[in-house]
Amino acid sequence: MNLVFDGGLNWQSGLIKSSLIPNNYDIKIRDAAYPTCIIDLGIVTISQPNVLFATASHVNVSCNGANDGTITISGITGGYGTYHYSLNNGLTWASVPNTTSFTLTGKTPIAYDVLIRDAANTSCIYSVGSFTITQPDAIVATVSHTNVSCNSANDGTITIGGIAGGYGTYDYTLDNGLTWLAVPSTPSFTLTGNHQFHMM
Repeated sequence: MNLVFDGGLNWQSGLIKSSLIPNNYDIKIRDAAYPTCIIDLGIVTISQPNVLFATASHVNVSCNGANDGTITISGITGGYGTYHYSLNNGLTWASVPNTTSFTLTGKTPIAYDVLIRDAANTSCIYSVGSFTITQPDAIVATVSHTNVSCNSANDGTITIGGIAGGYGTYDYTLDNGLTWLAVPSTPSFTLTGNHQFHMM
């Protein structure tokens, strides 16, 4: 038997043709001993999926040492409609939920290399991007005070200095966290009266 994929221009022995590109193939088969005996098997179209594509965004962790960063992968298209994702450049893979957008929570401050691949053809991989979830420096501050001058007086002071770390703006509380007030835009400030001090 001979087989042809181009309407009769190039005949080959055997019944398998591999490494085909997306195209229309006009397939016929003939008796190798009597090449005029031909059967037309019709036109077969080999198609290809759309190009894989996705985008990714992230949110950094809220506090030094926290693990509440997030990664959102969205706009997933292409391929055959089911996908895997990797956050470590393909070392491990997980199934994408049945959606074109999803968010992963509980991420620690490290570098991530995000890939998606077609679950039906796992060699088809798209590099979404690389980024690092960061954490702020630990919040630090110093506290000094002066005692009241006389019994029953209320002229004691607390001075907070050397405020640094976090994302650069701060709140303080005078009632152990029941209410919070904005720290003035300065690395130090002084409170008067009798207070407990906490910062966030």
